[in-house]
Amino acid sequence: MVGFCNVYADNIESSRKVLWHDIATILNSFPIPWVVGGDFNSVLDPSERIGVSSNLGSIRNFNSFVLRAKIIDIPLQGMTFTWSNFRDVAAWSRLDRFLISLVLLSWIPHLRQ
Repeated sequence: MVGFCNVYADNIESSRKVLWHDIATILNSFPIPWVVGGDFNSVLDPSERIGVSSNLGSIRNFNSFVLRAKIIDIPLQGMTFTWSNFRDVAAWSRLDRFLISLVLLSWIPHLRQ
């Protein structure tokens, strides 16, 4: 059995922080492997954003959530970014991803997204 959680995170940091807490609590309440995927509206590292400034507090909160939930970011294959603003002054970010439990990665060690 594997649990799946679909995420569509708000643009507002305070709302995302509550969402991260709630998801981590749920994941830690059910001892099964998890896949958490969707639009997180956050990046794990400043290198995942070009053309737009990075909010270091948001990055810290997102990383803290990933650690608390005991999930990991699996490599993105093919493209570097998952979102673009398509404007004259272009911006790119990796906002969409799948985060998985270590147990699941041990079952499928070469899993990519």
